[in-house]
Amino acid sequence: MKIMPTRWILRLLKFFAASAAVALAVALLAPMPAVRLFGYVALACALTGMALHLYLLHDADPHAWTVLRYQLTNLPERAHARWRAAFHRHDLHKVNP
Repeated sequence: MKIMPTRWILRLLKFFAASAAVALAVALLAPMPAVRLFGYVALACALTGMALHLYLLHDADPHAWTVLRYQLTNLPERAHARWRAAFHRHDLHKVNP
């Protein structure tokens, strides 16, 4: 298992995901067509970077790839569980002495 390359790949994967979100916002909200085109080009570059780093993660560390797939697959269930834990406390109605 290669820890440092896996860390760098995961960090760069997060960077490209964030840059894809920013590029999508620029592409959709830009007032000028030239800036909108720049947003689409940046989005294509960010998605290409994400795809490349997903492939690198799969190739460099299959266990980390499996963990990432599991985390992304169960993201809605985990978010719902966190929401229920935060807002549906059973002990809110109890009076503490």
